[in-house]
Amino acid sequence: MTRFSYAILITLMLLVCACQLSALVFPTPTLQKSESTTTVLRPLTTTTPTPTAVSEYKDRELCFAVSVPDGWIVDPDPSASVYFRLGPDRNQPDYKILNASDTAFPTLERALNQWKQGPLGSRIQSVENWVVDGEPALWATFESDPQIRFLVMVITPACGTGGKVELSISTSIDDREAFAAFLKRIHFLR
Repeated sequence: MTRFSYAILITLMLLVCACQLSALVFPTPTLQKSESTTTVLRPLTTTTPTPTAVSEYKDRELCFAVSVPDGWIVDPDPSASVYFRLGPDRNQPDYKILNASDTAFPTLERALNQWKQGPLGSRIQSVENWVVDGEPALWATFESDPQIRFLVMVITPACGTGGKVELSISTSIDDREAFAAFLKRIHFLR
């Protein structure tokens, strides 16, 4: 073999190794375009704004997906949460989905007791029954606060090899209809 052949062989081997490593580093979550392309999310990723285009954020580990209009920012956080923001400004109103599970058998009653006993308990104004993608949920309204106004707790159905997960979905915006519309964008992977 010539030096040129060795150089080509080594280059190809390095490319194959790099592709395998990148697949291991970012396996989930993904943002899937309706044209069936998949893009790995990185913090503060945006898509090209198109008025009718909708993408789907999927978290297979937590068993949920969210229909995300183009122009929204999807900002995954390493602490098992993800933010959906209406624009690039971090001061923009956002929606947060957090894995709140701390037990293998989550229930809404236990979640409600934790809310009431926790630091937010004294700020709860009301709690009502709600439904997210056909699953029972609890909607809590808090006193006006720059961090949290509404919070919905839902137990996901089991998916894949994982069990049920307790999700906390919250917003700081003081717009009940906008939050309810966001909740309709969520569906569970069954």
